[in-house]
Amino acid sequence: MSITGSLELISLFGVAVLAPNINFFLPVRPTFLTIVLAAHMPWFAVGMTAVIGGVVGVIPLYEVAYKASETKRVQRWLHMPGIGKVLHALKNKLFLLIVLLVVTPLPDQLIGLSAGAQKYPFGRFLLANLVGRALIYLPLAYLAAHHQAAVQSAWTWAVHLLTF
Repeated sequence: MSITGSLELISLFGVAVLAPNINFFLPVRPTFLTIVLAAHMPWFAVGMTAVIGGVVGVIPLYEVAYKASETKRVQRWLHMPGIGKVLHALKNKLFLLIVLLVVTPLPDQLIGLSAGAQKYPFGRFLLANLVGRALIYLPLAYLAAHHQAAVQSAWTWAVHLLTF
């Protein structure tokens, strides 16, 4: 792999790491960069870079919420009648819920913050994030690499739409 290719993967990793942490301010996902890079780089390397970067990016959110869950204010919030009921009902289904939330375009920080606040096991949290992100980025990278004509067509259509 060339130096340029390595720099592109490092850029994708950086975007994937930052995406969960800046969604409050700017809805950024590494999806677009994954599609662009997979068109001219090994699709598996591109997809796994996005997956691993995204998993690394949610760790700080989990840790902050885990530590904050000890505060009285968060404890009161967690034990409010409506919230407590929902959290208790979802506790046994949190792995699947994390996977499903990662797959959706919902802000990633919600996933890390809620799992950390509930003190969901860290290893299971990472595994659920890995599965969810793999369900998004690996097929996306594969399709971008193997259907370059469709990607080019969609890109041309988007450019025409945005520059009318």
